[in-house]
Amino acid sequence: MKEVMKFVNWFRVHNYADLKQYDFTEPLTQMKVMKLLYYVQGVSLAVNNEKAFPEKLSKIS
Repeated sequence: MKEVMKFVNWFRVHNYADLKQYDFTEPLTQMKVMKLLYYVQGVSLAVNNEKAFPEKLSKIS
């Protein structure tokens, strides 16, 4: 679970910085994070032929 949280924290930090800088930025929700994690895993599998993190996304909540 630690590897996934690195990605989540990265998304949260950048979203927080964008919220402070831009008026049009929306807060990061749990659903948006899950979608982003699916994209990260899919791109990693397509480009590197390996998972970005070992956990299954269905186990994360």
